[in-house]
Amino acid sequence: MLHLPKDERREIAQNWLMTLSLGGHEHDYPHALSGGMRQRVSIARAFATNVGILLCDEPFSALDEMTANRLREEFARLVRENGKTAVFITRSINEALQIGDPYCCTPPPGANCLRYPGPARCRHSDARANPGTHSSRAGN
Repeated sequence: MLHLPKDERREIAQNWLMTLSLGGHEHDYPHALSGGMRQRVSIARAFATNVGILLCDEPFSALDEMTANRLREEFARLVRENGKTAVFITRSINEALQIGDPYCCTPPPGANCLRYPGPARCRHSDARANPGTHSSRAGN
């Protein structure tokens, strides 16, 4: 994004802030924003750079459940609409089920990696009740 003219960078940033309901807060300092707003700024920053793959390491773990739920839905929608790939790391099975398509639950080193097709094709109760039914060796 650095190779773009300043006005174009500003326009891209403004568009992403508006998309994530942060219009009017572009001049606020980080300490003046709530945790959810700061997380939306991070999401806007990631999408504004226009990279193909987003690495997300527990991005919603510090948020309350209602805010995290709303942002997970928003994030998943933005990934789909913008044709991005997201590698999403989480310790929450519910979060993996809500966002992952496909998803992989990794046990200790050397054990089987549990892979599932994703929420569109796998119900939460099936995954929890029969976690070994879709397993394969890690790295395969």
